[in-house]
Amino acid sequence: MCIISFISSKWAMGFWRDSFNLRSQTKAMHPDNSSVQLIYAIYNLALHGATPAIVAYMLYRLLIGHKGWGAVKNWVGDMPKPDGERLGKRIWVHAVSVGEVMAAHALIKKLREMSKELWMLLTTVTDAGQQVARKQILEVNAIGYLPLDYRWAVTRAMHIVNPHVLVLIEGELWPNIIREAKANLARVVLANGRVSDATYRRALSYARPFYKALLSQFDALLMRTEVDAERIVSMGADEKKVLITGDIKLDVPMKSGNELKRMRERLLKEFGMNESNLIWVAGSTHEGEEELLLHVYKKLLVHFPSLRLIIAPRHIERSKEVAELIAKNRFWCVRRSAIIQGSLKPSAISMASATPVYLLDTVGELKDVYAIATVAFVGGSMIPRGGHNVTEPIIYGCPVVFGKHVYNFRPHAVTLQSFGVGFMVESVEELFNVVLQFLSSSTKREEVRRRSLLLIKENSGAATRTAEQILKLLNL
Repeated sequence: MCIISFISSKWAMGFWRDSFNLRSQTKAMHPDNSSVQLIYAIYNLALHGATPAIVAYMLYRLLIGHKGWGAVKNWVGDMPKPDGERLGKRIWVHAVSVGEVMAAHALIKKLREMSKELWMLLTTVTDAGQQVARKQILEVNAIGYLPLDYRWAVTRAMHIVNPHVLVLIEGELWPNIIREAKANLARVVLANGRVSDATYRRALSYARPFYKALLSQFDALLMRTEVDAERIVSMGADEKKVLITGDIKLDVPMKSGNELKRMRERLLKEFGMNESNLIWVAGSTHEGEEELLLHVYKKLLVHFPSLRLIIAPRHIERSKEVAELIAKNRFWCVRRSAIIQGSLKPSAISMASATPVYLLDTVGELKDVYAIATVAFVGGSMIPRGGHNVTEPIIYGCPVVFGKHVYNFRPHAVTLQSFGVGFMVESVEELFNVVLQFLSSSTKREEVRRRSLLLIKENSGAATRTAEQILKLLNL
């Protein structure tokens, strides 16, 4: 309980210190802008006010979730310490969750290729992102969780890591972390930058002074698309610091014929399927969407009895709930974890008379599972959640369908639609019709594959361009 006590005492001291010094600190940054001072004050006061809830979550995580002390130590600023003997520059890369971690991985690989002497730290917010990072990203020197955005926590973290560059992936704008990085003389970079509809609306209304102050502290804003670049400039960013480098998530070479064939053969065998099966993969689904998908699946089975559905919930802790829903709809729920653990043999699945619905209750596999999809659906979009990464299926030339609620990924959705590889639907009936269309026509699927190649070619080199700009700031 020593860390919990430490947080409580730090919160009390930090509250009064930050409240006392806040006006002078923000005035020094922006002496003529009282609204910026007020917004920073509100942010820090709200953050301190949330401390009891944060402490309660820590206790839950430790005592009930049995998650261990690792995250808590990082949250209070106890970060991995760079090797004292390493003379290279230090880069701190932050990515919130799985999708951002994958983008960060492509960038980190390029940075490592270009400069072997770099010391790199990767942090995440979510446990899923942490798990994927530790499993797949071997090019960094250390991996941890992002500190809580209290000034005392991030100041402690910055003193330990002492980065030359702080790289924030996509939309991770943490005011105190950014401010302390600049106070520590680090360069601050937004990589693969995106501006969601919600952020854009907020920035153009009551929060514009806050965003302008925040963005003024960046040394480089490396944006995915022209839309993102235009938005961030209108939010107050210095146009001279904004550069369109392309989308790192799309800077992925399509797998070679043999490599893709081997992957498909392995996954089909493990799932107890074969090439005769049409496969619908529904990724990153939320509560309220699985029921709709199962309803559409029942209708599609009338036309395609060998069609198989794979559902990958956005939050793996919902697996039990989704499994019960699958059973309630009179399907046999086949858990991916059971296949991996060996408690369910592929031959038993293929020989069963019951129609299976596969539940992808594992972390970090969705991207590969899209390789066997005939058509894909990306969730968080049929309900107002803002959508998720709609680009992953495109790597395999797979048609991707999503709902109208994609405000967190609007530029991606627009790009996919303009290339004719992504398809927005506004109702369950429309979802059925679009999926039916692609299941029925191999010609249309092949056309999507051709256009996907063009889209990926256009974004080729995004990771390289981003890495070059970061190293340029380090004079490397």
